[in-house]
Amino acid sequence: MNTKYDIKDFLEVKAAGGANFSPDGTRIAYLCNATGTFQVFLMPAEGGESEQLTDFEDGVSFVRFSPTADVLLFGKAEGGNERTQLYLLDLETRKVTEVTANPGAGNDGNGVTEMGSATISAC
Repeated sequence: MNTKYDIKDFLEVKAAGGANFSPDGTRIAYLCNATGTFQVFLMPAEGGESEQLTDFEDGVSFVRFSPTADVLLFGKAEGGNERTQLYLLDLETRKVTEVTANPGAGNDGNGVTEMGSATISAC
């Protein structure tokens, strides 16, 4: 069988990954590129409808639940500059707050020790 594929076929492939369970195990935050760039989605752990939580021009690189508050930590870089900045997304209000604002440095969220609504310590 000789099947021909167009580049458009490959560019339209949808993918999901980077899943992270909420501390109580009831929700899953994950990344999906259904919009063309990876964005944050949330769904019940038992299955059901997903909700898209972000809609940035630039893709999101990771997402994690806070162990202490009902917020998500996620990272994204501006314009593909690979200098990921950190953001908090309040799951009650859906408000996004920039945590780091240093375009000269990148972050991966691994140094985060606390993700409360007002306290965060990132390396």
